Amino acid sequence: MTRYDIVSQESRVWIEASSSLHPIHVEAGELQGHVDLTFTDQGEVDLDQPVAGHVQVDVRELDTGNSLMDKETERRLE
Repeated sequence: MTRYDIVSQESRVWIEASSSLHPIHVEAGELQGHVDLTFTDQGEVDLDQPVAGHVQVDVRELDTGNSLMDKETERRLE
């Protein structure tokens, strides 16, 4: 198993969720963390081996496209 560090400036995550009112779409960049995995000889992730990792997102990086929702999300998560 090899550890691969996330390149913060080149990383982005998309989160899809649902609420009782409407769907939620969130994007964030500047991720920090790593993934631990093994590749097969064909260059694919070997899912027969353990896969682990840690990803951290600064709540201020979350972007729903709605500034009021962004501020409320930040307030609730901090």
